[in-house]
Parts: sequence; structure tokens; C-alpha cells
Amino acid sequence: MIIRSSTTYAEAVQFGQQLAQSLPKNSLVIASVDFSHYMSQDQALPLDQHSAQQLKLLDPAQAKLVEADSPQTLVAITAYMQARDAKEFSVQAVENSATWSNDLLRTTGYVIGFYY
Repeated sequence: MIIRSSTTYAEAVQFGQQLAQSLPKNSLVIASVDFSHYMSQDQALPLDQHSAQQLKLLDPAQAKLVEADSPQTLVAITAYMQARDAKEFSVQAVENSATWSNDLLRTTGYVIGFYY
């Protein structure tokens, strides 16, 4: 599913809650979201680390503040996990495209983790 950038905060929360009611309890839901964009690696990494900490709060209102290409998706997945009584977001890695490319000035950030 793709969540459009025109999706409001309330719509994203409602979608996440409806998803929690509709899917079986053992469903795997994956959100593919790029984090910081077009910043140097030195600028992006602290911002992405902060974003990862925001996701640990399990609060859709905080998820909408994350620097990402689709905060609406983060709101929906956080609302979904909140409705499923998730207890934690486990950060596995905070990475940056500069790790794999020679471009240190125009990077994209990635946060890898899971809720449980």
C-alpha cells in the first residue's frame, strides 16, 4: 500500500487503527520509508538517530515530526502498533547512503528496526 503525502494526520491514525482491526494478529507489516534527504552525512546521521528515538516513543503524534519522505506512513504504522499493544521499537541500525556511495554531501538516511 502507498500512503499519499496529502493524507492527513487523522487519516493516517485511522488507517493504522483500521489495519490493526482487519489483519490477523500474527501479520507482518513493513513500512519502507526514507529518512533524511539531500544532507551531508554529518548533518543527516544525528537527525536520523533522533528520528529513531522518536519512533521508540510509540506515539503517532511524535512519529509525524520525524524527518522522512512519508511521515504519514510512520504515523499509520505507529498507530497500528499502538493498537496492537506493541511495547517497544527496537532500533537495529541507523544508516546512510554515504556508506554505499561516494557521495557524502547528498545522502539519504535509513532507520532499520521493528516493533514488538
